[in-house]
Amino acid sequence: TQPIAAGIWIAVLLVIVALPLVRWFLGRRRKTTMVTTANEQHPSV
Repeated sequence: TQPIAAGIWIAVLLVIVALPLVRWFLGRRRKTTMVTTANEQHPSV
């Protein structure tokens, strides 16, 4: 097994695991901004 290939696989797995966590974290932080943008898109609400 080549260490470079192993590193690539580890990096890919880390990205696959980290993406949902990052999106969830950003969703929590930007929840207020998302609400404001939704209100701007739908003024009637």
